[in-house]
Amino acid sequence: MVRIGSAVLAALVMLVAAPALAQTGMGLIGQRVVEGADRDTIPARGGEPYREIMFCVEDAPVAFQEVVVRYRSGASQNIRLRQRIAAGRCSRVVGLSGRDRDIQAVDFTYAPAAAGGGARPTVQLYAR
Repeated sequence: MVRIGSAVLAALVMLVAAPALAQTGMGLIGQRVVEGADRDTIPARGGEPYREIMFCVEDAPVAFQEVVVRYRSGASQNIRLRQRIAAGRCSRVVGLSGRDRDIQAVDFTYAPAAAGGGARPTVQLYAR
């Protein structure tokens, strides 16, 4: 019963959050369920030069440390995010530099934050 309640709550959070994200012009370009390691990669749906990215977290909190945005051109951008993001919340918006900003993937280091109740966090990558 608790599992069903959590799923329903997560769905309701997304229904409320989705219109707010749509108003910002941010679109989901990738996501990953993190397994508790300290490093992971989100493959991105590219095809356009994005200006900004933002991470949202579902199911359990995540403490982000370093982020590397890898572009299809072979270039990359290092970002020091250093932010704990609670489940159901999003990071600050991060500006991307350079001209060729077609994202191939985003690598990130993190630490699963406490109070996740055993749930594995889902990290979502949004861009505009």
